[in-house]
Parts: sequence; C-alpha cells; structure tokens
Amino acid sequence: MFYAFIAVLSLLLLFVARIVIQNRRFPVHLGYGQSGFSELDGKPNWVSSQTQHRNKRVAPLPFKGSLSDTQEAVRTALTQLGGNEILSQTDTFWHVVFTTPTLRFHDDLELYFDQDTALIQYRSKSRSGTSDLGLNRRRYEAFSSIYAAL
Repeated sequence: MFYAFIAVLSLLLLFVARIVIQNRRFPVHLGYGQSGFSELDGKPNWVSSQTQHRNKRVAPLPFKGSLSDTQEAVRTALTQLGGNEILSQTDTFWHVVFTTPTLRFHDDLELYFDQDTALIQYRSKSRSGTSDLGLNRRRYEAFSSIYAAL
C-alpha cells in the first residue's frame, strides 16, 4: 500500500512539474507574418480568427475608427477583463499574457491590427496542457462583447 501511494505521488509530482515547466516556457509560435499567424501544434487549446478549423475559428473584430481609437478600445477591454498584461506591442501587433487566478496558468493572446482590412485578427492559446476546457473561446466571447460595447 505504501509503495502504491509513493508511485501515485511521484506521478502526480511529475505531472505538476511538467505543467509548471510548460507554463513558464516562452512560446515559439508568436508573431504575425505576411501569411498571417504562424501555424500551431495539434492541441485543441486555442482559438483563432485565421484558421481553417471551423471549431477553432472566431471572428476578427472591426476597427473602431482610427488605429489609435481601436487600440485604446482594446486596452480598455483588456483592463475590464483583468488578469492580463501586455508583454509587447508594436504599431500593429500586441502580445498579451493572461494568467488564470487559481493555478496561475498562462495563455498567450495575439492581436494583429490589420490596417488594410480595418480588422483585428485574434488568436489565443494556452501554454500548457492539451485542453483548455473552452477557456480561450469564453475569453474571446467576453473580450469581443466588452469591445463591441465600447
């Protein structure tokens, strides 16, 4: 009985260590190139406005006037959502990290402000685990709802 307990405890610790390492690792998929967002792995823990996978697709968001007006509305929506930090930003690309309150998991949100189409391209991916239990889609829905109301 004692050895079974030790074995289960060891497996649990390995699982937690793996998640912690994945959560702290900076993602390599970030960025927006001429063909859009870079490809993602096969895990189902993401949503994107630029994917052919229908069950992972979300709609891009329309600009609110000028680029600066749009970015100010995005910043306001992010503030209202809470639990996030803008890690990097350029004139057209923002990388935002959301941290879940309980387990402190990190999710990467990428926003590309496409001035040619006046659309915000959106992609959110969990750093660790396989499934996000729909969190990235729910976050998109909350973000887009707040953004639309501004």
